[in-house]
Amino acid sequence: MKHIGLIHYFLGMEVYQSNEEIFIFQSKYVQEILNFFCMNDCKSQPTSIAHGKLLHKDDGTPKVDGITYISLVGNLMFLTNTRHGITYIILSLVSSYMSDPFEHHLK
Repeated sequence: MKHIGLIHYFLGMEVYQSNEEIFIFQSKYVQEILNFFCMNDCKSQPTSIAHGKLLHKDDGTPKVDGITYISLVGNLMFLTNTRHGITYIILSLVSSYMSDPFEHHLK
């Protein structure tokens, strides 16, 4: 076994180490997700879901491609490693519509 220095990137997570602290972040991974789903021009929001917004199985919006939706949810699930604020929304709300997604679920 050989020591090759401090870790900088591991399993999609960037690592910064100092003598006192270790920071783990996924900004490069987030940028890759935005690029893949053509969402580079999206505006950031302070919360990931609007207050009082309820998701329904079908509210009349068009269906979206299930494979794309599942891929997006899977990417977001991996992102919950460092973004704990989206864990409930991704694991409880958004992922429950993976079998039959509509446009309002994707938004």
